[in-house]
Amino acid sequence: MFLKTNGFKKLIKEAYKAYGLKVGNDGTGIYLAGDYWVIWIQKDMIPKKELGAIIELTGEIPGPGEVLSATKAGNQYEVPWHEIYNAMEEAEKCTKSLKETCASLHLPAEAKLIKDPENGKLHMIDRYCIDIIDNSVIEEVETPAVGPLMGENKGFYWKNNVMAYYVCEMKSEKAQEILEYLGGKDITK
Repeated sequence: MFLKTNGFKKLIKEAYKAYGLKVGNDGTGIYLAGDYWVIWIQKDMIPKKELGAIIELTGEIPGPGEVLSATKAGNQYEVPWHEIYNAMEEAEKCTKSLKETCASLHLPAEAKLIKDPENGKLHMIDRYCIDIIDNSVIEEVETPAVGPLMGENKGFYWKNNVMAYYVCEMKSEKAQEILEYLGGKDITK
């Protein structure tokens, strides 16, 4: 799993407290979803600390084909499926590789900028969502994560051979003019 343990725990706890943490089982993997992110990981590849953090909040992992939304009020089973939850399959469909930049904007949340090298367009992602990605924490059987990748969905993916991570794009009318100006500049790492 290419996410830092403490960052992963913070992400799922934030979702649990805010809108509910979605946890689903597609039979092959487990997906977790917050308001603006999705993580899919092969069932047998979830590290013990991360599995413990999920169970600490939800009390359970749903069975194959099941989805639950966990909140402080309890768990509510839901009708599964939204295509975005299948983050690995969607990440595999991505056709475009973007570049991280050295720039960030301070909005209500700090936004990291990523750039489409084909057209120069800049996109904003919550900086925290990028900062928790760390290839030094992967297991021996895992390949390093690649990303950010862009496909048909309005968001960005990172993936390796056992997991995928999806993050929605941040939008800000105030920042749009700055993004358009910086789009023509070379600010990639």
